[in-house]
Amino acid sequence: MQYGAYGVELARRFNIDDAPFMRTSTLKSEQLAATRVTTGSRGSGLTDYIPVEKAYIVTVRLQGIAKFESFRAGKLTWKGSCEAGTMSIMNLQDEPQLHLPTFYDCVKFYIPEIIISELAQSNDMPQIRDLRYLPTVSDPAMHTFAKVLAPLFGKPIHDGSLFFDHVAIAAYLHLARTYGGLNRPLPQAGTLADWQLRRATELLASSVEDGVSIQALAAACELPVERFLRAFKRSTGLPPHRWLREYKIKKATSMLRDTKLSISEIAYACGFSDQAHMTRLFVALTGNTPGAVRKGATGSQLV
Repeated sequence: MQYGAYGVELARRFNIDDAPFMRTSTLKSEQLAATRVTTGSRGSGLTDYIPVEKAYIVTVRLQGIAKFESFRAGKLTWKGSCEAGTMSIMNLQDEPQLHLPTFYDCVKFYIPEIIISELAQSNDMPQIRDLRYLPTVSDPAMHTFAKVLAPLFGKPIHDGSLFFDHVAIAAYLHLARTYGGLNRPLPQAGTLADWQLRRATELLASSVEDGVSIQALAAACELPVERFLRAFKRSTGLPPHRWLREYKIKKATSMLRDTKLSISEIAYACGFSDQAHMTRLFVALTGNTPGAVRKGATGSQLV
């Protein structure tokens, strides 16, 4: 059963038939969630109140809005238009409502307050008090996260996937730093900080099947793309695409040795286009074929 302001609950409030969503699967207390809300050309009118709870809704607009109004506890707080890539932060204890007379397409991140404490502890960060209210602000990083997730909504495989977990947590950590006053430890000159390296490699490792853009990796690390690429290579010795290629070979090697899956099944599970593609990379990087690895052949420093 669903609890919280996402999915069916938002569809009901926005007077639309469906609002596909994804939820995290690795957090202990509650779930971070993201919902795609898309209306018809006439919008949805005045939305119903969302039940009061200790949580935030962060809205990232995939397309511009010609006209809308925002309310808190029945009082008008914003009136006008917004461009694609802008976002807002609403505290659900403020009883937010929207009046939407035109087309509306966005990703809404649901962040329960209890998760703020959990993520602070698990990422060795200080506790933030809250995310400050914002009716609208341009945020390229959140826009990137929303665009990465947008094509995945409605595909059940991504609800509860590790890839969504990493994107959602990266989005929250960006929000905590930018709008919650959280300060990050500084990395050594020219390298990634520990949290940045962990975030980038987790995103890469969880995206072997679908892939992840350099823009999304840079946004997760809160760096411009060129600076991220330089820092990642200095930190790991490899550019991201080569790091991912070697990670996939190592993952496939482990599966060849420890599972009874066929070589073609392992190739698919590790994000290769087919068995032949995996074999070519194996030979190029290790000097062995997958079949030889399965039979116990050695001779590669990489694996």
